[in-house]
Amino acid sequence: MNERDRIGNGDHEKKEPFYAGQGRILEMIATSAPLADILTKIVLLMEAEADGLRCSIQLLSNDGKRVRHGAAPNLPKAYVKAIDGLPIGPRVGSCGTAMYLKRPVLVTDVVTDPLWADYRDLAKSCGLRACWSTPIISSHGDVLGSFAMYRQEPRGPNAEETRLTEAATQIASIAIERQQDHVLLREREARITLAAESADLAFWVLYPEQNTAWMSEKGRAMYGFTLQEPLTRESLVSRIHPDERVAVQAVFEQAQASQRTFEIEHRIVPRYGKTRWVIVRGRCLWDERGNVLEVIGVTIDLSTQKQSDLQLQAQREELAHLSR
Repeated sequence: MNERDRIGNGDHEKKEPFYAGQGRILEMIATSAPLADILTKIVLLMEAEADGLRCSIQLLSNDGKRVRHGAAPNLPKAYVKAIDGLPIGPRVGSCGTAMYLKRPVLVTDVVTDPLWADYRDLAKSCGLRACWSTPIISSHGDVLGSFAMYRQEPRGPNAEETRLTEAATQIASIAIERQQDHVLLREREARITLAAESADLAFWVLYPEQNTAWMSEKGRAMYGFTLQEPLTRESLVSRIHPDERVAVQAVFEQAQASQRTFEIEHRIVPRYGKTRWVIVRGRCLWDERGNVLEVIGVTIDLSTQKQSDLQLQAQREELAHLSR
């Protein structure tokens, strides 16, 4: 092995803890750990890579107008509290300006830079002289927040610090965007539940890729699921009457192939309770590659109507028999 190979292997071994740390953070994201915990781990991972480095992650408020605290475990509490809630703008330090301009803002000396005119005394009192902030951008090009590095000496970032910034903003973007997606999903499900309760319907959503499902409270009661019971495609299918599962599957596959809505009347068999007649209407939602993202549907209980129809039919048959 030549000298270059030995140096290369040494660099790789040196970076192994960093790569392992990235992997653990991605696992936290995948398992839906609290966003604050994930952002703190990102900051600590970056700080461990360079002596004297202090970092922070700020979030853009929901209205897109203010800086909100995300994570800054090693910055003075007084500083963190002072900047939380500041408006973003063209002259609001490094983070507020980076979010506003949607580009990195590298301030090499906060004492002399005009962007810090209103905050330089605060920074000096906390021992901060340089601040380099980079916006965190979503997959759709929207600003989610910013990642900042702080130094006690006035200077700009070196190549290693620039590399760390790129890694931090990429991971933070994934974490923040995933958390926002979860919030939007919960809000959507809450609105659907309200509509379902008001209309006396059962709403449900199936997520094929994750093999999970959501169902309104009325739907869970109708199908015989508890409120805490996890739902999958198999659990939903298990409630369809065995004699009608093939027909239901055929209707679904036809709708999926034709990209049309589907509708079918069939029976469901709750775990405890009487068999119910229902009508199910729904449709598939696809992504740009043609993969099914969601199957959304509504179930209407026809049991009372079916019982009335059966009674009416029995009466007609009885009358017909008596008239002979």
